[in-house]
Amino acid sequence: MLAERGAVIVDADQIARDLQAPGTPVVTAMAERFGDHILDDDGALIRPEVAKIVFSDPDALKDLNAIVHPAMQAEIQRQITAHVDTDRVVVLDFPLLGENPRKGLAANIVVDVPTELAIERAIERGMDADDVRNRVNSQLPRIDRLALAPRVAWVFGYGSLVSPSSLAKTIGRRAKPERDFHRATLTGYGRRWNYGVGHINAAWTGADGAEVPDGTVVALGLVASPDETTNGVIASVDAEELAALDHRERDYARVEVTAQTTFADDIALGGLPIVTYVPRPLAVERYETARDRGTAGVRQLYWDLVDDAFERLGEGERDCYRASTPDPDVPII
Repeated sequence: MLAERGAVIVDADQIARDLQAPGTPVVTAMAERFGDHILDDDGALIRPEVAKIVFSDPDALKDLNAIVHPAMQAEIQRQITAHVDTDRVVVLDFPLLGENPRKGLAANIVVDVPTELAIERAIERGMDADDVRNRVNSQLPRIDRLALAPRVAWVFGYGSLVSPSSLAKTIGRRAKPERDFHRATLTGYGRRWNYGVGHINAAWTGADGAEVPDGTVVALGLVASPDETTNGVIASVDAEELAALDHRERDYARVEVTAQTTFADDIALGGLPIVTYVPRPLAVERYETARDRGTAGVRQLYWDLVDDAFERLGEGERDCYRASTPDPDVPII
């Protein structure tokens, strides 16, 4: 797809094949290290034989890389240099970029597939199952590879995360509307004032003049509800930003809701999952306990923040938020 748009593709796999053609210095060095049995009668490399050796022996793999990598790096650099004075984008198609990082890149694009599906596909192409798993086990784990990409997930926000400024306080940057911040709707969940915040010690005076010295702040959460929909936003985040959100929402469980989410804008998810945060039972219990003893409340600041965020989100969004969110059964404080 990038080549169709004019990019130059530097294909590491193709370079490796070219460098390992019969009679090349690389193949000669490989035969000297691993034995002539890795070559057929025509001097061509028998790749499965090499794989059996190196993907079950870390030292052998290290020796192989020492033979192949210098020649590959020289050819890669030659191809890059050939376009240095042009305006063409150069894309390095590297299968093991995570294991062998390269400096000076403008960005990383990670092409992802579930590990088991990758294994199934390789076996269907005729590869030995043990050989495939040895290869996978010698490579960077999937979660670490995903962390190399600019973005790893979309997060569905239905409360304070609808506010770009509130989201920015957590992830350290302001998400850009219509690029990585879009209106969205989640089906199968309903919004509720049911989350008891555990890390804020609150005190206030009630409308009746009673002092609440150790109150529980209540915020928005979700409950599974097949017939309800919840409006909000999806924002794309990288691995560090997702970790920051996980910490902020530590009393919420992160759940995947990709199949249940639709978006107002014409966007492509890029194969990334959509996740959201649902209060853990302990947080709901904290709210219910405080509600029943009259020591729970929703902060006016939070109430106004969310209401204003939906007003700014777009026409009709605040009306939808208000209509789909039952009133809290605790006071606004």
